[in-house]
Amino acid sequence: MMKNNTHNYIKLNIQLIITFLMAAAIILIGSQLLAIIGSYLVTSDTTVKTYSIDDNDCYMFYTQSDSDITLFPWNYYNPEGVNFYDYFEELTADYDFDYNIDDYVNIDNLYDSIRYYFYQSVPHARQYVLEEDSSLYVIMDFDNIFKKITMAKDSSGIYYFYNEPVTINNQTYNISFALNSRFELLSFQCYNMLDSNAYTPEIISAGKKTITNFINGNNQVNLNLLITDLQNAAGILTSYELHYISQTDEYTVDVADDIYNYFYDIDIYDNYIEYYSNNISEKDYMTLTDLELYDSAISEPVTYSYQVVETENDIMIIVLDANIVIHFDPVMQVFTGFNMIYN
Repeated sequence: MMKNNTHNYIKLNIQLIITFLMAAAIILIGSQLLAIIGSYLVTSDTTVKTYSIDDNDCYMFYTQSDSDITLFPWNYYNPEGVNFYDYFEELTADYDFDYNIDDYVNIDNLYDSIRYYFYQSVPHARQYVLEEDSSLYVIMDFDNIFKKITMAKDSSGIYYFYNEPVTINNQTYNISFALNSRFELLSFQCYNMLDSNAYTPEIISAGKKTITNFINGNNQVNLNLLITDLQNAAGILTSYELHYISQTDEYTVDVADDIYNYFYDIDIYDNYIEYYSNNISEKDYMTLTDLELYDSAISEPVTYSYQVVETENDIMIIVLDANIVIHFDPVMQVFTGFNMIYN
């Protein structure tokens, strides 16, 4: 009887030891696998990550740290990359006829888009530029814009990048935008280049609370209006600045005063109509309000799911439902631009 008990005791201990060794092996292998995957995610900084949304692959972003997030297509950006102007000149050098960039790109439409989003993001600069009898066209030296644009190519297409500072009324702003192969905007951002010390943890945290208040207030109507304006340059909003309403303790954006007649006239924007008067019709440079978009945003607002992400000097609203990431400056209390999640 004693012999059987001893045998069972030894057998039980052997089983426990085997179980322990197997568990240790699983943990060790699992930790090594996680380390390999983690190393891959950190080091593969030229690879776009895709996330499945409703069975569609969408490009979003990759990250090396919580404070350093690069949104598509900026992971392809190289400030020392191929200059588009030089590339175009070399490409057309042997052509039998003159072929200019403006034969290939609608520069007027590109400028109109850049100008629209710039003044929405920096509304206080508009009046100063007008008073100086100047324009964003002059300030950015838009005649030579393609000498400042770099390009990159991958299997999904060609991307074009602009990333330059401009100075207006002693304030420096960084303007950046990315274009797809059809020269359509994939992203735009313009922010005031403040001292990095202005973005304290307290300011960032308060900005996140402000954004949450803005999004969840009024059944997300404000967010619907903002997304509609960003995606369509519809002239629905007077600017992308946030305003605090003390009576309701809400943050909102301002809808255009006369939504049914509202438009941006180039005369009002930057006093540059004379330059274009002999080249295009004035109508081409008016962005008329799309009433159907406005009515839909007001009467049938979509309830979006979203994620708010903090960086060192920026707060991002990731709205997968709308295929857009929105940038917010918590110091200036203004939405500074967007990145389209590329389908």
